[in-house]
Amino acid sequence: MREVFTHQDVTQVGYYKSMLDEAGISSFIRNEYTANPEIAGAMYFPTLCVVDDVDYDKALVLLKSQKLPDQQEGTDWTCPSCSETNPANFESCWKCHSLRPIVSAVSPAQANPPAPKEATSQTPSNTHQPTNPDSSKKVYFLVFLSLAFIGLWCIATTMGDLIEAFQSSSWPTTPGEIVSSRIHLYAAGRSRNTSYLPEITYTYTVAGQNFTGTMISPGHWWSYVSASNVTERFPKGSHRPISYFPSDPSRALLDPGLHPGNFGHFIMGLIFCTLAVPFALLGLSVNHNQKSKSSRATLVKKSPAARYAPLVVALAFLEFCILVWLSRA
Repeated sequence: MREVFTHQDVTQVGYYKSMLDEAGISSFIRNEYTANPEIAGAMYFPTLCVVDDVDYDKALVLLKSQKLPDQQEGTDWTCPSCSETNPANFESCWKCHSLRPIVSAVSPAQANPPAPKEATSQTPSNTHQPTNPDSSKKVYFLVFLSLAFIGLWCIATTMGDLIEAFQSSSWPTTPGEIVSSRIHLYAAGRSRNTSYLPEITYTYTVAGQNFTGTMISPGHWWSYVSASNVTERFPKGSHRPISYFPSDPSRALLDPGLHPGNFGHFIMGLIFCTLAVPFALLGLSVNHNQKSKSSRATLVKKSPAARYAPLVVALAFLEFCILVWLSRA
């Protein structure tokens, strides 16, 4: 007795037995009625066996020539446990009953897939696009020009007052009387911040002609402290010399000469110009960063913005402190 075919499906085993019966080969099915699919192991599968060992080779040739319709062509396989050669239609080894190793049906093209093509540089529409260096550079320089324009405008408009205050120290004087002296509080801008402005009215006479003036000092930066100081210096009813412009006596000053408060708008212009410098440096840093990325040098110099930013911040803070001091002088 020798086994010629083993399979867990008894119908397939019975089909092969009918083929052997037609060929006159005596055979029987072992485990035909006792096979239990819930019990693991090939030794419990239905097995087709030939009664006479002499018919073994003839039975194998017959079974190989008459495959089941759904059976695919195959080759004999070797048992990995006992190294015994088994027919292609055997699902388990006839000698040790080890299950046939499962070979994945992978095509040669799938086993050796072609090398992946280089990914194209197509960017999805919803991917964040990097900022254009040229547009960033334009924005930086636009902010720089705006701040620089405001700063230069403040400096330019206050230069005339500074020159007039400097020249007023040499103007002729005439006796005058303080008619009124008070501090005017008013809210400036949308924030409605309270500002203080001294309002002093005085009268004087030049060449027999009476004049009334209100100018204290040209372009002065007033605060509550400085406004209080000037109203205390020039109280109502006091007599003080009044300086007037030689060619136009109607232009007069109560407090001639340069004072710290005359430089308030000038310092404000310097602060705007100083704040404009970092944006100019950032605009220059755009090209510097592009060059640094394309360079392979191990040591890359700092950008102008990184090098001079601490100096610019310190300078702006110093100017602000000077402005606060001038407002209280």
